[in-house]
Amino acid sequence: MKFIHHKRAALSPLEKHPGEVIHDQRALDAYLDAYFASEGITFEHWLTRFSKEPYESRNRAIVNAVREYTPRRVFEFACAAGFLAEVILEGCPGIEQYTISNFSPRMVTATRRQLERFACCDVRLIDAEDRDNAMNPVELQTYDTFITTSFEHIQHDIALIESLPRGSAFVFSVAGFDDVEHFRVFTDQRQIHARYAHVLDIAHIWLNKDRSKMVVASRRR
Repeated sequence: MKFIHHKRAALSPLEKHPGEVIHDQRALDAYLDAYFASEGITFEHWLTRFSKEPYESRNRAIVNAVREYTPRRVFEFACAAGFLAEVILEGCPGIEQYTISNFSPRMVTATRRQLERFACCDVRLIDAEDRDNAMNPVELQTYDTFITTSFEHIQHDIALIESLPRGSAFVFSVAGFDDVEHFRVFTDQRQIHARYAHVLDIAHIWLNKDRSKMVVASRRR
């Protein structure tokens, strides 16, 4: 695995060469299908991992952070099924619109089924990197709160933040471990400040016990 090294390595996350990241939807589906076959599990069984640790405690931290911003219109992108959306919609009364998205058709299908009881929830097939189409700035201006549990999956992370409306809340998590879908790995809170403080007012960073997940509560500058 090749990482791009920076002169100020201590303050920069480990960044992988984009060619070594699986981000194309068809390539990712093929990779996952091979993994499911090797483990003897199904896609649906694999999804249940996102309701358990370390994801469960991460989701609780996100909900606590989101609640502080009193959200009304929420956009969750690059979702890991609907487990986080469930606890947010149940724990944050006053949400009028909750849009949740992923670029995988089967993830969208599973998430729609999971969240069908929530009338305010709209599940969409969206590639978060595609800001010129579904993630366009005009539509984003209608939301006050943005969430993602998969920010290390986004190659053009700074550009995406810059497309968010100024003053909007942005609560996200990043990973402290490598994966075939990760463009970067964060091992220190200082790396988050160094990378994002020029575009975000960071209020708080929460780390889980094994430091595999960091949750960031912030506002768009």
